[in-house]
Amino acid sequence: MTIWRIICLAGALAPLCGCHSVSELRQPANVPVFVDSYDSPVLVKKTGNVPCILNLINCAEKATLVVNKLSGSTEPGPAFPVEAVVREECAILINSNFRQVNAAEHAKIELKVESRKVILSRDGDDLSFSLSLAIMLLNPHHQDKPYFNNVYEVKTIGTMMDENTVPNCVYEAVQRVLANFINEISANEYLVARLSELAP
Repeated sequence: MTIWRIICLAGALAPLCGCHSVSELRQPANVPVFVDSYDSPVLVKKTGNVPCILNLINCAEKATLVVNKLSGSTEPGPAFPVEAVVREECAILINSNFRQVNAAEHAKIELKVESRKVILSRDGDDLSFSLSLAIMLLNPHHQDKPYFNNVYEVKTIGTMMDENTVPNCVYEAVQRVLANFINEISANEYLVARLSELAP
């Protein structure tokens, strides 16, 4: 191959090799872990047999990475999954403190998670992620006031280590929010007692 052909080929491939080479970041094969566990001994003892379903109808499916440019302006980068990350972490949380609903029964608790703010910013290789989630425990038929309702907001920082993969700071934020939620409801004796009454 001549030098001229190599130069032309390199020029053609250059746009594909930058930080915008993919339209959507994929989830990593090995999910990073930032919290020891979602297990709450208090909840497991009282609510471990309470069937629980997950509602993510108002959780953003995807969000877009915002890239800060040298000029001071911003431009959209690749999208990244939000709902999928929240769903997988919530499934672990439910299995740790309640239980999944069997085919022949009705849920007694609905864990509803709504995204309020999802902002992932990139400046060079530095990342900043702001996440706000509203988390509710509801009667699945929505006939009563929520058993529990709170909004959690965290901010994490990280480094863009892989141009194709959801960065670790996204997982850290989601896991920290869910851990804060579990810690708060576990410390509420009245709420735990009320939820324990829902066990079959």
